[in-house]
Amino acid sequence: MTKNKQLLLLAAVLITAISVGFFSLSSDGNPTSTIAPNTNSSAINTNNLPDALVGAWTTGATVTTQVYFGGSDSYQRNDTGWVFTVGGNAPSAASGVTQKYNVNTNTYSTLAVLPYTTVVNGCAVLKDSLYTMGGYLSGTSPTANFYKYDINANTWIARASMPGVAAFCKGVGYQDSLIYVARGYDGAAVSGAIYLYNSNTNTWRTATPMPGNRFGGAFSRSGDTLVYVGGADLSLFYNTTYRGVISSSDRSVITWTTGAVCPGVGAGMYRMDLRPWGCKGLVMTGGSTGAAFTLTSNICYTYSPGSDTWTVQANKTTAWNSGQSGSVRLAGNIWKLACVSGYNGTATITNTEIFTDTLCPAPPAGPQTTICRSVNVPLPDHSWARDSVQVLLGSGCVITDVNVRIDTVIHTWDADLSFYLNKGAVSSLIIDNVGGSGDNFIGTVLNDSASTLISAGTAPFTGSFKPSNPLAPFNFGAGLGDGYWRLSISDTATGDTGTLRRWCLVISYSCPVGGIQTIEIPNYYSLSQNYPNPFNPSTSIKFTMPQGDNVKLVIFDILGREVKTLVNEFRNSGTYEVNFDASLLASGVYFYRLEAGEFTDTKRMLLVK
Repeated sequence: MTKNKQLLLLAAVLITAISVGFFSLSSDGNPTSTIAPNTNSSAINTNNLPDALVGAWTTGATVTTQVYFGGSDSYQRNDTGWVFTVGGNAPSAASGVTQKYNVNTNTYSTLAVLPYTTVVNGCAVLKDSLYTMGGYLSGTSPTANFYKYDINANTWIARASMPGVAAFCKGVGYQDSLIYVARGYDGAAVSGAIYLYNSNTNTWRTATPMPGNRFGGAFSRSGDTLVYVGGADLSLFYNTTYRGVISSSDRSVITWTTGAVCPGVGAGMYRMDLRPWGCKGLVMTGGSTGAAFTLTSNICYTYSPGSDTWTVQANKTTAWNSGQSGSVRLAGNIWKLACVSGYNGTATITNTEIFTDTLCPAPPAGPQTTICRSVNVPLPDHSWARDSVQVLLGSGCVITDVNVRIDTVIHTWDADLSFYLNKGAVSSLIIDNVGGSGDNFIGTVLNDSASTLISAGTAPFTGSFKPSNPLAPFNFGAGLGDGYWRLSISDTATGDTGTLRRWCLVISYSCPVGGIQTIEIPNYYSLSQNYPNPFNPSTSIKFTMPQGDNVKLVIFDILGREVKTLVNEFRNSGTYEVNFDASLLASGVYFYRLEAGEFTDTKRMLLVK
């Protein structure tokens, strides 16, 4: 089959949802339905750990509007979770249907209709907004449309269009203002492009593309790591797992590597769904090993990007080849994956199917250490502040629980602040703009086992609270907790400043032998005034870096001409002192400029001979 014929058949599948494929072969040459062995009868302990019991599937409410090929994502407020679906075939033509499923009450609500009809669109949630992107407009041609749904107001509004049209695209939210979109298919070619949207500025830019061109694969995020599984191009289906670590200095820079193959996808699969799954990383369901619309799968696996490990779970109740899903965390560390409708190979699925697991139970009693930092780190207006320590437990030590204590943050408008904890590729937004116009955080303990969400508290938040996002991903296996841990605070609005005075990491751990050490690293980028100044003929220039970056330190004369480059290389986090010898230069005013990542600073010095 030629590629042109494949494209014609692709259009036919998307417009009419017929069961004729648009590829001649799957990657192994024999497209067949993938039905995993039955593991629904009982829970299975996969690695002899308390949290390793495979969860169970149950059947929920009948879906109000049964759809497939739509976009979906989850939203959570306190201990209540919802799964939203947007667009999709309902049941045989593109729609603008928007509906939400309340996971707690097992009920559906119909919402404001998307202003246009679409299929194979993506979705992502940021704060109290749901975004949908791309898809086949009216089921006929790819679109660059990008719309925002206000969850509180039940209204849609158009936002800046994507840089290019996209179908079979997938979106994922990051922190509180960014969305990554795996572009997929543009109507003529398959792309590995990643688009990056900033909700604060309503602008797009391109990020580092995936190593291969794919559409229809599963796409999600765990911490600072994007994961794309499987997918197809115009010839083959793939079983590849791509892992992309987002740079902390430039969010458009993604370092991609190839991870372990999921055993359940065989030689290749597409149209799967991948969702966050607490301390286990991500959970993936369903998909199709070929183009024929009768091919379905009921696989269910969890994936840990950190350890690059796939673990089989109980099979989904009904095999499907397309559908909508979302995951939420409820009280008691209960996680639920709700699969909303979808297509079972012959018809739409009528019921909601829910996968439930209790993740990361309370750790067993063991040694605990508290690492506190008494600092006076400024919280600049509408900027960032950081403080870091290095934890060295040893290769045999396992972290079983992490709490964060914000002993003292002085600030006159708490809702301006977002707090992040980072360790390597793992990141969690632990306090997400809470407290309104209240003042300060005093004696605030963030603990996954707390009964009250931090968003339900009031300033100064004294006591124990469940963080905005879980700390469970920091419960590292042997040796993985070693390294730099960073607390970052973002002031997201103008008008107020403050100070981080003291914070603590409370780590429960288990070690065969040995103890714990901490090493201080700089809190933020800085460029100091040279010393001595004035000088003759040499002086020292000191700068600090909280993380590894490419660094350039350059000397200029008063006319702006570059006279000497002192540093031009990658350097790790730390404090550096560089000597500048001006023996061959004339007396006068000179300037020195430091560039490190997105940080730039320039200072003046005087050479007197």
